[in-house]
Amino acid sequence: MAELSDESRRLEALRALGVLDTPPEERFDRIARAAADTLGTPIALITLVDDQRQWFKARVGLPLSETPRSQSFCARAIDSPDLLVVHDAREDPRFADNPLVTGEPHIVFYAGAPVSAPSGERVGTVCVIGHEPRALSEVERRFLAALATWASSELAAAEVNDVLTALDRIGRRLGALLDAVPEAIVLVDGEGRLRSPNPATGRLLGCPAQEVEGTHWTHWLADGADARALFGVADDRRRHPRGELRLRCADGAEVPAEVTITREEVGEGMRLVIARSIKGQKDAQAALERLRRQNELILSSAHQAILGLDRAGVVHFANPSAHTLLGAPELIGCRLHEIFHSRHADGSPYPWEDCPSYATLTRGEFVRVDDEVFWRTDGTSFVAEYASAPIVEDGAVTGMVLTIDDVTVRKELERLKDELVGVVSHELRTPLTAIRGSLGILGGAMGADLSDRAARMVDIAVRGTDRMTRLVNDLLDLDRLRSGVVDLHFASCTVGAAVDEALESVRPQAEERGITIQREAGSEVVVRADHDRLLQCLVNLLANAVKFSPDGGTVRVAAWQDGGHGVVRVADEGRGIPAAQLEEIFERFRQVDPSDTRRLGGSGLGLAIVRRLAELHGGRVWAESVEGKGAAFLLRLPAPAQADSAQADLAPQGVDQPGD
Repeated sequence: MAELSDESRRLEALRALGVLDTPPEERFDRIARAAADTLGTPIALITLVDDQRQWFKARVGLPLSETPRSQSFCARAIDSPDLLVVHDAREDPRFADNPLVTGEPHIVFYAGAPVSAPSGERVGTVCVIGHEPRALSEVERRFLAALATWASSELAAAEVNDVLTALDRIGRRLGALLDAVPEAIVLVDGEGRLRSPNPATGRLLGCPAQEVEGTHWTHWLADGADARALFGVADDRRRHPRGELRLRCADGAEVPAEVTITREEVGEGMRLVIARSIKGQKDAQAALERLRRQNELILSSAHQAILGLDRAGVVHFANPSAHTLLGAPELIGCRLHEIFHSRHADGSPYPWEDCPSYATLTRGEFVRVDDEVFWRTDGTSFVAEYASAPIVEDGAVTGMVLTIDDVTVRKELERLKDELVGVVSHELRTPLTAIRGSLGILGGAMGADLSDRAARMVDIAVRGTDRMTRLVNDLLDLDRLRSGVVDLHFASCTVGAAVDEALESVRPQAEERGITIQREAGSEVVVRADHDRLLQCLVNLLANAVKFSPDGGTVRVAAWQDGGHGVVRVADEGRGIPAAQLEEIFERFRQVDPSDTRRLGGSGLGLAIVRRLAELHGGRVWAESVEGKGAAFLLRLPAPAQADSAQADLAPQGVDQPGD
């Protein structure tokens, strides 16, 4: 690097003083007044010569705060080996045409003594100015030089003061930092005693920091804690020794801490110790380990196969049940779909892109499938129910968790049960019809000849037979709906008209118990549906609402258009449905309270029939409830335009379409 010129060093020294453009100070003003009063001049200045100007730190008799350096007398004074004295500037060729001579402040006499920075560079002057020619005596010259020395001393004092101020500011900041940091910071002297502990030290040890002052560091070690590795030989692997210690707090409690000790001394045999509690970290690690062991136990004992797959569908985790169920000792690293799910039940290829789990990895969707075939490596297969849930990290799908259950036996039992229900229902229907007819004759033509007790028995038998007939009819209806053997004739249906018909069917039961059925807006809502099946859905929902409403209660029916769908809502004021049972109540024979069937009647199949009909229409039905505040059932069916565009995809096999 090139050396600085004399002028560059001078300017650097001037600016290092930090005095330029600062407010007036009495210690400098005092020097200017002494110069003016003692030497009898109208103007006295303390000037600092910058690169383009001369600036006045103190001034007497001059309103200006600075003048251009090109007009400056002082710029010449700082280059003079001694005082610069100009007896009559008007006669001096160096200054005769100076604007400060020819104009304000009309300088005639000038005398200036250089002022130096602590480093020795001349940075300005103490000068006096008059409007008449004059000379200075030797005494006056020595006095002006002494004032310049005084001003130099004040500049040096200012620099020292600035350093002290800066150090004080740094000290205060350091103190505030030490007070605020969460780590305990303390000095250890040559005798092993703790000095200058910060507040966090007291918090760590459970006492005021001042009680830690002067104690020996071993006083705070828990029984058996060994700190020799920290305070003895330094660990060459680290710049500063670091380790874990168990500390004993003031109340006797123990706390694990991470402790770091500086290798080098920080003055007077002191070493710096920094400590922080790692109790939370240790507790979290222990909790994490407990959770890990718990999860391992859950995964190991689960009868379902549970697998973790990456973004490409490759297995990176599998519990023991997965190996057993899939008949494969090695699963990690294999592409699950290609080995166990690559073909349909009929043997045709099953592309990975068509697999429901593919949607989980590509679109982050949760998928559940209840009837699909998986193939083992030995060529055998099983009916699987499986679900795939995405693993999302930072908003991106990175893999999925797959659970697989073998439902072969359950599906076979369901098939046998359905067959049994169908057979029994058909076999019961004929004798029930005969029994109902016979009871009707007995209660009608012969009713007058029966005793009161016999008439009551006949009435009970009639009601029981009617209930049994409804149950058989519902079973047969549900069986046909589940198998898809049913004719649906789709047309545009006005929901309001269908609601009116349904109301007529349930009005007698409602009036018998004083229940009001309140129709709300929605008469103009139109859906594409089989009219009779829509009516069946509405009757079942209304009958269900009446059945579970309190005597004198209100059932509310509303309908509205929701985009390409129509929605019907039937709400009661009954006891409501627990959140865990909002889906279960659509299963066959499922009641919130099993005693409801005996108390309130009904087959327990109405809601199951509504759900199946909604699915066949390309819609859905669901329940909403706050327990204790009633329940609402919502039926959502496609509007005509919506249904026309999608009916071919939505309708199951065996359902007639318009024009078939």
